[in-house]
Amino acid sequence: MRADKTDYRYLDQLPDSSVICVDEVLALVRVSRSTWYEGIKKKRYPPAVYIGPSSPRWPLGSVRQVTTGTYKPPAEQTRDQNEDQKAA
Repeated sequence: MRADKTDYRYLDQLPDSSVICVDEVLALVRVSRSTWYEGIKKKRYPPAVYIGPSSPRWPLGSVRQVTTGTYKPPAEQTRDQNEDQKAA
């Protein structure tokens, strides 16, 4: 484990539309890097948005949903919306 003591409290002040790097994600979600990427593969966590060839970032709003337990993969969101439309 890294001995890095970076202060990530500034993340509380950023809007949900901000994008954050993997180190910031791991500070919020508190899982290992390998667990995070495995969770993305299994659609438990949101996929990265690439701002460059080797620059993955994640929307802060999606990461906040992971921490509160309200994150749904996009396929589930679409399915829930379709069910809501059928019920109307």
